[in-house]
Amino acid sequence: MNHPEIISNIFQEELYYVTVKPIVVLPTHWQAIRESEKVFLEKILASVKLSLNHVKVISTDKLDVLQWKERPACVIAFGIDMPGLSQNEVIEIQDVKMIVTSNLVDLEKADKEVKSKLSSALKQMFQF
Repeated sequence: MNHPEIISNIFQEELYYVTVKPIVVLPTHWQAIRESEKVFLEKILASVKLSLNHVKVISTDKLDVLQWKERPACVIAFGIDMPGLSQNEVIEIQDVKMIVTSNLVDLEKADKEVKSKLSSALKQMFQF
């Protein structure tokens, strides 16, 4: 006794795939970050048409993305020590694209070449 019309009448809602927001990782708590650093972070995100409303900001000193319950497609880590990983380049690990870079204070003071390399990596990550 197979009645497909019964199934279609019971399950009428549509299913949606909800993507996890890109994650920005900072080594210090959000309240401890100076206003100038927040403004600089906004400028970095704006370069790829994002804002703080489009990302999830987390504070941690370790970047263990593979252990997270929600796996984002993109992670930008500022000031997290990751020996063996290149800075300011897109690195892909198990479908998670990551960029590891300097902390916001050092990055703001960095020369144009470093900022340009980060900008290129961000554009590559977000397909610009």
